[in-house]
Amino acid sequence: MFLFVRSHSCLAVLALVVLLSCGKKDVEGTSPEVSPLVPGISQNLTRNDLAPTYAFDYLGTVKDPVVQKSVQVSGDTRLAFLGWAVDEAAKTPAGGVDVVVDQAPYLAKYGIARPDVGTFFKRPDYINSGFELVLAPGKLPKGPHSVSIQIGRAHV
Repeated sequence: MFLFVRSHSCLAVLALVVLLSCGKKDVEGTSPEVSPLVPGISQNLTRNDLAPTYAFDYLGTVKDPVVQKSVQVSGDTRLAFLGWAVDEAAKTPAGGVDVVVDQAPYLAKYGIARPDVGTFFKRPDYINSGFELVLAPGKLPKGPHSVSIQIGRAHV
């Protein structure tokens, strides 16, 4: 795992190596819907050294991928990046989240219900602080990839 923190307007970046492999892996449960990839918001933001507040909960079916040395997932299935982020410095939800795959930022859907985050921080306005990006099967070729999460600062 490559782990670093770099801020871009209160942005957190953590990177890990994702290894895609061939072969089907059946996963029970519902899969998030794949939506068209949208270019990210973070590429033109300025650096900010404030520590971000976020969690990268799942990469596919792997829980807490940042604590893994590397993560291997199947490239034949949908690949979801899930977590939450807030702008704790401004005491508001984040301004948005990018998932950066191989240095290409993609805008994640932000505002997903995460009542656990609102409860933990005792902040009802943090309830919709979840993010999600889903890649379609085959979007990434087989082999190692880098992944990072960038959290945009709220505009207050």
